[in-house]
Amino acid sequence: RVFVNNGDRAMKVGAFYHALDLRATTAARATLKYERYTGGKWQENDYGSNRKLNWLLQVRPNELMTADQMWKLAFRMRDVEGCAGIYIDEKGGEIERLVPVHLTWDPVGFKYTIQSDEFTSLSGKTVSADKVVVLKGVVTPGWPLGRSLLHYAKETLSLAATAESLCLDVMSKGGTFRAIVKQEQQISSMQGLSNLDDKEVKKNTDSISEQFAEGKDFIFDPSASNVTPITQSFQDLQVDLQRNKAIEDIARFTGVPLPLMFCATNAVYKSIDDAWHTFLELTIKPLLEEVEQELNAKLLTPGEHGSWRFRFDTGHLCLDSDKSKAETAQIYVTSGVKTVNEVREELNLEAREEEKDPPQPSL
Repeated sequence: RVFVNNGDRAMKVGAFYHALDLRATTAARATLKYERYTGGKWQENDYGSNRKLNWLLQVRPNELMTADQMWKLAFRMRDVEGCAGIYIDEKGGEIERLVPVHLTWDPVGFKYTIQSDEFTSLSGKTVSADKVVVLKGVVTPGWPLGRSLLHYAKETLSLAATAESLCLDVMSKGGTFRAIVKQEQQISSMQGLSNLDDKEVKKNTDSISEQFAEGKDFIFDPSASNVTPITQSFQDLQVDLQRNKAIEDIARFTGVPLPLMFCATNAVYKSIDDAWHTFLELTIKPLLEEVEQELNAKLLTPGEHGSWRFRFDTGHLCLDSDKSKAETAQIYVTSGVKTVNEVREELNLEAREEEKDPPQPSL
């Protein structure tokens, strides 16, 4: 729980949770498959108990959740609490359901105590380590269940406190907008002289400089006749800079590209597609690979390794534009990697009849 009492803190906390939600939602949208290596390639096996397991992984892992909801909750729990578990409920040697649970580690008994708000019958149950698929957060010595991103961010980035002293200093002076009341210079065409002599101008200039140095928001000239707004001071500009820097730090820390945080950036991205692909490759896939390894270790025997595997399919998550899809398809066909019909099938288009040799003219 984080309490906020100003807009800066609220913005930083909101940005942090937006990044966590984007991580969890994107990872949950990947389709987890149970595959078998046969015929020289990996294929999803939907026979017998394997069919039910794929249904549990992809459709409804338990009676209260869809697969998307289960994985989203697990990934979110991992980032916020530092650890999450998927309890493997078996009956008669077959997996009956998969349930996301909170974990407490017992190093003496080498067991987990699980808690579940949705499935209260499981709360307080002690299970062996091989009955739970464990999703650990930031791996840190001395933290057997991993550290949460929330805790790590608070310690490392001082979340909700970045530039706090600077903001409070500026806000205590009445805000960041400043205006200067200045003297209009009346020129006499007859005399060619200002109505202020050099001494008066210098006096007013010194007074204005002193008021700027004191941080006043409205600067007065005794002989003023109008109010003219001016640009922000360097101190005011630092407030905006610190605000943007806080969001950049959160983005870098959570592995979310700035364009996906709706922030301007100097990073080189040709389009939002590039930022999204960077996010998938550098942030989401490593998270998913950890889960794949845990599933393979908990649900496969040593004899099944190499013949069976769990794999997250992220192919449908790509946000390629029509232009980039067409360019990629052209490269595949030109280089001979794929045929025209294979590309058309991937684009959900009907196969094109192969061109026949033109009829030869009769003699």
